[in-house]
Amino acid sequence: GFALLMFLAGLEIDWNLIEELKFKEKIIIFLVVLTNFFAAWLYSKIFKLSFSSALLLASMGIGLMLVVLKELNLPRDFSQKILITGSVGEVLTLLILTFYDLHLSYGTSKIFIIKTLIILIVFFSFYFFLKLVRLLVWYFPQKFAFLLEEDNKNALDVRASFAFMLLFIVIFNYLHIEPILGAFIAGTIFGYVFREKETLEK
Repeated sequence: GFALLMFLAGLEIDWNLIEELKFKEKIIIFLVVLTNFFAAWLYSKIFKLSFSSALLLASMGIGLMLVVLKELNLPRDFSQKILITGSVGEVLTLLILTFYDLHLSYGTSKIFIIKTLIILIVFFSFYFFLKLVRLLVWYFPQKFAFLLEEDNKNALDVRASFAFMLLFIVIFNYLHIEPILGAFIAGTIFGYVFREKETLEK
């Protein structure tokens, strides 16, 4: 259930809006996330908490944020900016925790480097795979017409997105990396490649 929530949180990000953000707005989002991490680190130092506790304090809880934003019915643009800020903080937290966990398990050995490279390879491989699928549908619409039929499309989109999420969870779990990160990244990549996802969200 939590994996699904994280997948939906990644899918919810409006990449069109991110690309339209002004440079000043991007700086503000970065500063908010940076301030949050600094405050968590300072708090952990004052009260002598562990590094993992500092990261937990810095986490912005994108799942909870998503539910609250839906309940408040705020303007979509403003909600998206809040969601983007939370997403940046969440991704950074999960990535740092992942690499921290790898560091605790393997130190700075070759295995640590290999695991790090595998994460990057998996991410970019699936990104390019989805881009390729999108290009094939664009250049050969006749051959992929069954994918675009309204009767089939909704069910196919749901099945494809669930399969993609589960595949990422399995791969990340097999690599001994936080599966929740896999679910969130799957939603993020899916939402980035397939921008017209309003029907799928409904």
